[in-house]
Amino acid sequence: MIGRIAFYGLLLALAGLVVSVQLDRQALDDPQLGLVVPEPLRAVAQERLLEAQLVAGGTAQSAGMARELLRRRPLPARHLVLLAQAAQVSGDTDLAIRALEGAALRGWREPFPQLAVAQAGVISGNYPSAAQRIAALTAMGGYPEETNRLLGIMLDSAEGREALASQMALGGRWTKYFAGQLAQAGTLEQFADTIERARAKGALLDCGQLQAVAERGLADGEEDLVARFWPGACPAR
Repeated sequence: MIGRIAFYGLLLALAGLVVSVQLDRQALDDPQLGLVVPEPLRAVAQERLLEAQLVAGGTAQSAGMARELLRRRPLPARHLVLLAQAAQVSGDTDLAIRALEGAALRGWREPFPQLAVAQAGVISGNYPSAAQRIAALTAMGGYPEETNRLLGIMLDSAEGREALASQMALGGRWTKYFAGQLAQAGTLEQFADTIERARAKGALLDCGQLQAVAERGLADGEEDLVARFWPGACPAR
């Protein structure tokens, strides 16, 4: 008798576990379902409930929820972003900064922490860090207007142009259209100086992009500036 009771009790427990896990997955589409998932079993539900809470302005419990989410699912960079947001709500700026830095290092495909760390780099004068994050933002196409604004600030200083040139010299697919983006963010003189610096460091730049910028410069009568970065023709393919 006791064995049968234990057996059926185990079946009921397993059934409850299956239902809870299913509800947790459905919370991807409906955050309110997370409320009926037993607290120890929340994973996706924990994330959605926290997101909903932060959208509403956050509470004193938000940071604790974010820490618990990280304990259960420590790998996604998104969860560090949520911790940063929750920490900011509670006034813990140091934790928010550390969480954003960790998110930027862990997942370059998360645009928000990349933008935040890029802004911090520009404000503090840490241009190499800002250049790394701008490269990541360019690669994923995240926050284009804000990225161009930060580029414009960096192009205003020799240190910023040097950091961008060094990042361009590292290469990567993101550099294919970066020349055009640079031209939009700053003056032609700043563009020419950055390209000169990048080439001196061994950067391989897309000739078609340079030609497009050169043609606009020539139309404006800026032959001397164009000559600094444009050889006059792209090599035959």
